[in-house]
Amino acid sequence: MNYRTAIVSTLAEIGEAAWSELLASQQDANPFLSYAFLHALHESGCASADTGWQPNYLVLWQGETLAAALPLYLKLHSYGEYELL
Repeated sequence: MNYRTAIVSTLAEIGEAAWSELLASQQDANPFLSYAFLHALHESGCASADTGWQPNYLVLWQGETLAAALPLYLKLHSYGEYELL
């Protein structure tokens, strides 16, 4: 088997077809992991570097097939997310 891992910063680097095919192969696919949902988060600015949520994706390719993917977010600040007690 030929596996390749990478960390990419956009869904476009993965491709909608590859992402959707991987999600469709899951028994209980979560709609919040759909390409459309994640793309909307990023394009609307809700989850972007500008708002302190820089998207990244850990991906595992088996040949030309996306075998696994994990959305990750680099948190650039802590504005309002945590309150000191």
